[in-house]
Amino acid sequence: MRAKPDYSKLKGVCFYKSNVLMMTPNEEQFKSLDEVPSPFSSRFFDASKNYAAVDLETSRNCPFSCLYCCASTDNMTAKESKLVKLSLERTKADILTIAKNNIQYFGIINPNFGLFPEDLEIAKFIAECKQTYGFPTHIFTSTTRKHFDRLKKIAQLFHHAGITAGWEIPVQTLDDTAMIKTNRIQNFNDYISLTDFMNKEGIDSYAEYIWPLPGETLDSFKTGIAKLCRANAHVIFVYPFTFTNNIGMEKHKLEYGIETTVSETPYSEDEFVIKTNEVSYADNLNGCRFVLAETSCTVCVLYS
Repeated sequence: MRAKPDYSKLKGVCFYKSNVLMMTPNEEQFKSLDEVPSPFSSRFFDASKNYAAVDLETSRNCPFSCLYCCASTDNMTAKESKLVKLSLERTKADILTIAKNNIQYFGIINPNFGLFPEDLEIAKFIAECKQTYGFPTHIFTSTTRKHFDRLKKIAQLFHHAGITAGWEIPVQTLDDTAMIKTNRIQNFNDYISLTDFMNKEGIDSYAEYIWPLPGETLDSFKTGIAKLCRANAHVIFVYPFTFTNNIGMEKHKLEYGIETTVSETPYSEDEFVIKTNEVSYADNLNGCRFVLAETSCTVCVLYS
């Protein structure tokens, strides 16, 4: 690095010049993830290192508008962003390299895997690679909250190919008020149908829940967990509501009575929600205790 670098030549950065804060124009939005060079066809990928796990981003940003999520194209930093994807041709080329190099663990970086028809084509190709080369053996990804019929086909493809995949089902909340306040509407019957299918096929899946979202109360949270238990959710992951920079919920922070505490992780800018209009600090702690104690019909895991 130069002793006196000229930061003005970089896009999307802030820096001080003569004690004055300077800002450069934002970087232009990618039109396709193909614009990013493939690490698997470049000198950066060294097959001799015998990689055990790799990630491949097939889609960036999210078409939904959940106010707690920074991936939404409607949040404050991404209001000019668009959903961009990796072409099917490029995706298959990278997956083929992964399979041929005997890489076991494959992470598909996509906030809504299964949302688009090409996701089913990607899944078919991965299953074919597993049958031909024996790899990958494990898949990790985030799944869509819509088009569950397509997701069922994808899960079945991987299962029959002998690929282990723990399927997350993003529930997040089952309270009507919380759904309205977070701009997330979903049909619980769709979740029941998907869970029943996964259980009958012997495919591992787990439900995700966020605590405490605005609108949710301690009683409604307990009711939501009970509903998941009755729906035969074998595992429930409960995540704390992490208030990250530039989420859509930021403009409702005062309105919803959101109070946060700073993450103790070094250099992290995340904050954890400890109080809302509906949930006191004591209620928040009792909700966490409830999760840790709830083992009667399922396994609840509290992430912090």
